[in-house]
Amino acid sequence: MKVEIRDGKVHIHGYVNAVDRFSLPLPDRAGKTFIEKITPGTFRRAIDSADDIGIMLNHERKLTSVKKSGATLKEDNIGLLFDGEFSDPEIIEAAREKKLRGWSFGFIPTKTQDKESDRDGIDYERTVSEMELHEISIIDSKKTPAYPATSVEIRTTEQEFDYGAPENEPQQKRAQAERHRQKLRRKRLELLKQL
Repeated sequence: MKVEIRDGKVHIHGYVNAVDRFSLPLPDRAGKTFIEKITPGTFRRAIDSADDIGIMLNHERKLTSVKKSGATLKEDNIGLLFDGEFSDPEIIEAAREKKLRGWSFGFIPTKTQDKESDRDGIDYERTVSEMELHEISIIDSKKTPAYPATSVEIRTTEQEFDYGAPENEPQQKRAQAERHRQKLRRKRLELLKQL
């Protein structure tokens, strides 16, 4: 996600989710741990069937909606792509303070396929092929995105901050960031096992 602060507004452009990439480990209601991915075309169908899609902060506060804001939300060959501007003071402040962490999305899966996983600490893998997409959320430092491919790059007129968006990292930096993400995943799995 690229964030540019200019003229009292925050312009955000980037991927809410990359299709066919697994999430971080998630707990289900039965106490099992799973990872999930969204198949190509699922977001496009969900957008086409929705009247409007909300835009929220941390799944808690509604900022606007895609239609009301004039933002663009579409699925391309990489994933769910967003482009839009915000004048919300909390979003502007979070961007200036480098507290924006990525994206998340609120949905109801309507068609899934689960299979047993051979990955350590993961009980099963879920593939979502149909959904009702209700909202997308900008995630700040209070939450952690469930999908690791939604990192942040912030630009202001004064200086540039790079949070390591995977598609823009040099090879060495990308490998370092992946090691860090794996370490965070292991810690999250340990925490989940304690629940």
